[in-house]
Amino acid sequence: MFKVGIIGCGRIAGGFEGDIGRESPCTHIGAYNLNSKTNVTAISDNSKDALLNFSTKWNINNAYLDYREMLKNEHLDIVSVCSNEDSHFQVVIDAAKSGAKLIFCEKPIAKNTTQAKEMIQCCEENQVKLVINHSRRWHNNFIYAKKQIDSAAFGKIVSITGRYTSGLRVMGTHMIDIMSFLCGPVISISGVKKEKEIKGKLKYSENFSNNDPSYSALLNFNNDIVGFLEGSCHKKYLLFELDIHFTDGRISIINNGQKIDLWRHNKGLLSQLPDVNIKLNSTIMNAVNSNIDCLEFGTETPSSGKDGFYALEIIEKILRSDLIHNKEKVWKN
Repeated sequence: MFKVGIIGCGRIAGGFEGDIGRESPCTHIGAYNLNSKTNVTAISDNSKDALLNFSTKWNINNAYLDYREMLKNEHLDIVSVCSNEDSHFQVVIDAAKSGAKLIFCEKPIAKNTTQAKEMIQCCEENQVKLVINHSRRWHNNFIYAKKQIDSAAFGKIVSITGRYTSGLRVMGTHMIDIMSFLCGPVISISGVKKEKEIKGKLKYSENFSNNDPSYSALLNFNNDIVGFLEGSCHKKYLLFELDIHFTDGRISIINNGQKIDLWRHNKGLLSQLPDVNIKLNSTIMNAVNSNIDCLEFGTETPSSGKDGFYALEIIEKILRSDLIHNKEKVWKN
């Protein structure tokens, strides 16, 4: 039995569990409670109310306002980092030095790549496995698409388009990560956020929050794949979908990943293939099961700290590209 501690008692830690329309389990504690090899023995949050509500709902006796006290006293095997991204750096560093064997950290990995690099190094020095919860890497439809790509079942990828709603760091990071997972390294980036001019000044028109606008980007991969990242906050519905075009067909993953459609070329046109029977398990349940395999059998996680670093690196380059565009616009109507 692996002892688990959760740092941050918000929505992904346990608050989402039971929400209509969400998979079950859909939170860290929901998944741990269904795994026979994990036991959540302690929790921490710097909010007294959040800590009390979480401990009462999930019947956790060992609750700490200071996560460092929890790490010192509880001798944990697994630490779930569910606090806000501003805290990830120090929390992961402290958890790695505490004797934990695996850290399961929410995305994005850190505020910036400088922090992320130090987090990865600290985990390596302390022989701690660092896993980032870019959840689509454990989603069976995306795993199926990866297998089709690797086997060239539909030929060579020509282009990939990813569409998402909300901020670049909230949901854009998931899309960037899964596009990299499917297509490999990016060699060039051109990013831009939607904006409009109000009284002679440019204003964000696609804010998810003041600090996280929605961005779009052109991503060129190193194997001649052209990628399009389309972000939007205006839609009144959740959108997370991929459209992959191959030389011999097409794969589309729609409805927030819940449906996959396949096409193959036929006399110059695309003919849709019969639906494939893919069982859709809870992604976070798959992630927790994968983490246990990492600890018991030494397997590699599909979503490592280095993968989290790479997604954040692309985000930073999109932001940089947008700044350059704003300073060096060569055409404006």
